Amino acid sequence: MYCCLALQHGTITNETKLQMLKAVFQGMKNVVQPLKKDMGCRVTYEVFDDRTVLALCSTIDREKILQAAIYFESADVKTAYGVGETKEMAREKAMKHLNIEMKC
Repeated sequence: MYCCLALQHGTITNETKLQMLKAVFQGMKNVVQPLKKDMGCRVTYEVFDDRTVLALCSTIDREKILQAAIYFESADVKTAYGVGETKEMAREKAMKHLNIEMKC
């Protein structure tokens, strides 16, 4: 199971939004369950366009991701999340909530 958390804002730089996402995921080490004993959660960060960044992660606690989304949204950062069996499905669901159509 994968989760995608997407942030979109017109005046906050992508670098700042990436740092915000990294701070959330690094602060959730007790939430993220390792895939194997020697491997932690694999979080990948992507810049989608000049306003949108995303974090993709596997093996997460969905409640904690939803709480993070609420924090970002309450700070007036447009936020979306998606959950799916693959990274692509999770990404597509999150982008749909931002009204961004994925191009294959």
